[in-house]
Amino acid sequence: GVYRDRTQLDRRRRGSRTVAATCGLLGAACAVAQNELLIRGESPSAGVMEGLKAINSALTLACLASILYCYHLSAALHRLEAHIHRGAELHVPLSWAQVLGKRRLWAEILVCGVHLPPYITFEIGTTNLTNFMLYRGETVLCAVNLLRVYLPWRVIRDCMLADLPRRYTVAAFANVELGSSFAIKRMLNSWFSLLYLAALWALLVVL
Repeated sequence: GVYRDRTQLDRRRRGSRTVAATCGLLGAACAVAQNELLIRGESPSAGVMEGLKAINSALTLACLASILYCYHLSAALHRLEAHIHRGAELHVPLSWAQVLGKRRLWAEILVCGVHLPPYITFEIGTTNLTNFMLYRGETVLCAVNLLRVYLPWRVIRDCMLADLPRRYTVAAFANVELGSSFAIKRMLNSWFSLLYLAALWALLVVL
């Protein structure tokens, strides 16, 4: 089955990360559109605003489901690696309880799951010296949704590591993890390093 095939597990995990990044960014785009419409004078209860909120909610649920499935596949892959190299017992299928016990999973669910559902709006007021500042919920949650920009990095990292021959075997023999640091080094030592740096600079300027 798929839980005994490292290649299929890795392929499915790459696919789930791509889906999570796509849905997460599209949901954030809906939140940005809500904020822009609000700035232009649109009512928070207008039909177009409720439609964008509903789309964001659907995309958020798809993003969270993909993130959860990605963690499930990662746990299965790590269990398979331990079975191959250390002879650890292989449980098929993997228990979801082992996946849900990871703190990083819940941190991601919190970051990517917070959004403004349909038919809900609120206001937050703060005082800055003698000025009273009022923020709409659409603006506040838009800023929170922009935190999802980290999701595409996993897709980029997978693309940088996908063409390495027998990378799991090499990593096991060298006792190193071919993860984000290795992907960054490979990006900076490639012919497209200036393009990668320019893209990072453009992203920071936009944010």
